[in-house]
Amino acid sequence: MFYYRRRLADEARWGEHELDVLGEIVSPGGVAIDVGANQGFFAFAFSKIVDQVEAFEPNPDYADFARRMLGARARVHEIALSNQGGAAELVVPLSEQGIALHLAGNLK
Repeated sequence: MFYYRRRLADEARWGEHELDVLGEIVSPGGVAIDVGANQGFFAFAFSKIVDQVEAFEPNPDYADFARRMLGARARVHEIALSNQGGAAELVVPLSEQGIALHLAGNLK
């Protein structure tokens, strides 16, 4: 969990400012839903406040990472959420060096 504590501080400082105020805007108990969970930073933060966390992440690499790191803190669902039914393909491009460019991924 050291990884998440350190990354939460970095994420809050560099762009995810909501992480600093979750305790003020999220009521204790209940369920939190993290849509587009990525590596699970918000899911981890929510797990300190609520009773149950449901995290949704379509990228299999990120979903697997979040599942391993979060353990019992959250249920990670490897699926995309949308306002439309149907199926789509998640495309994660590769750089010229063969490195997965996860942040450039998109649904086709």
